[in-house]
Amino acid sequence: MAIEIAQRRFTVDEYERMAEFGIIGPDEKVELIDGTIVTVPPSGDAHRGGINRLTYLFIRTFGDRIVLQPQLPVRISDYSLPEPDLALLVADPNFYGTRSPRTPDVFAFVEVSYSSVSFDAGTKLRVYARAGVPEYWIVNVRDNRLTIHRESNDLGYATKREVGRGERVAFLAFPDDTFAGEEIMPTLGMPPEAEPYTAK
Repeated sequence: MAIEIAQRRFTVDEYERMAEFGIIGPDEKVELIDGTIVTVPPSGDAHRGGINRLTYLFIRTFGDRIVLQPQLPVRISDYSLPEPDLALLVADPNFYGTRSPRTPDVFAFVEVSYSSVSFDAGTKLRVYARAGVPEYWIVNVRDNRLTIHRESNDLGYATKREVGRGERVAFLAFPDDTFAGEEIMPTLGMPPEAEPYTAK
């Protein structure tokens, strides 16, 4: 007789207590995704360059209309406390220094993917969608692709847009602030071997 083994999921409160009591060390690069503690892969040059480029671009464009939060926790459910590479959040006078951002504060999440492409486009996408994150951009610097996901539901996102060179894109919350695809990723659409990813 086969016995089904149930998986024990951790809540955000339990996860935060683990950090408080030192079970999770302060230098451990982890995040809580759907009740599972997952290791965050180390940043390489392409990943770091992508985050730095987008940080500059979004701050220059949106200014004080948003809080741009890099690689810090956002509580999107009782079981998920992800640290997206960039979270575009509703402006807060205290910059979320007196409260934690939650799903209603989120305009969009952006993940700059290299070694974690399949996880970002699979598990994370489904978790973000179920939690109601309204928009999710995957900047895939490994394969030189930009994908925009919108209209979240319990199964994922209803719309998926692959952005090509020469196209312009905007976040749903800021439709008048458009970006060329090449601003988001200079090597967009090029074969990975055609040009190394460099911040210009």
